[in-house]
Amino acid sequence: MMLAVYGATGYTSQWIVRGLAARGVDFCISGVAMSNVISIGIIGALLIGASFLLYVIGMGINSKGGEIASGVVRGVPMSKEFRWLTLFQIQVPLVLLSGIFSLLVGFVFQQLALNIEDPRVNALAMMCSLMYFATAFLVLTAGSIGTLHLAATLRKSTRD
Repeated sequence: MMLAVYGATGYTSQWIVRGLAARGVDFCISGVAMSNVISIGIIGALLIGASFLLYVIGMGINSKGGEIASGVVRGVPMSKEFRWLTLFQIQVPLVLLSGIFSLLVGFVFQQLALNIEDPRVNALAMMCSLMYFATAFLVLTAGSIGTLHLAATLRKSTRD
């Protein structure tokens, strides 16, 4: 007799599985099996939500970078000290947040793919994972280069 146990991760579930195995029942421990519709829905919701959040963070990075480079916020000039402060307290954390969030979403997609049985939906989740890992690499690389460029611009700035 074959018995499939889904989601046997807790202590009680594992105790039941061991008891059944002792009585000669074959069993298969698997993660939580999801249907294709639920899997695609989760992938779509996560993809849209994460992409929107990264877009908003990117807009913040661009607007603060422009303020730091120009030295003007809503028509009011900023001092050089405040520009350095804005660089290290707003610009750098936004870049790091964007990169770390992309890595986190990539890992979530990868873990989601482990619980999907259909190979096509699994491939979709793995492609999304790869896309967000690439996004994290590109954001952290471009953000580092942009931050170094802003620091160089601030060093060359003559306005106090």
